[in-house]
Amino acid sequence: MIQYLNSDELARTESGMRNGMLPARQEYAPEIAGHDVGLFYRIASPGPSVKKDPLFDFLGLPEAFTRVMPSIILEEFDSVLDGKSTVEEALERMQLREQAALDAAVAEENE
Repeated sequence: MIQYLNSDELARTESGMRNGMLPARQEYAPEIAGHDVGLFYRIASPGPSVKKDPLFDFLGLPEAFTRVMPSIILEEFDSVLDGKSTVEEALERMQLREQAALDAAVAEENE
């Protein structure tokens, strides 16, 4: 069973994005609107020291923020894919919008 779960056969049949997640194996990653997703596989995972950094403690984020954060990311990602903005513009807007959402969620939590 374990051998089958790790096989190329299963990886091929299960390839493609599901719930916004890329497959574990890059060779079966789909092209998204003609864009190569290989960059996402080249990003190194953070080392153990990064995991101790409070910035990476996503479980500690307010729930109100974690509910809106994905929609902000997707909206800005779509604006780049649609050619409506540059990556730099989208990242700047994302930073501003997510910081405002986080500030509001923290203020709401502290009331």
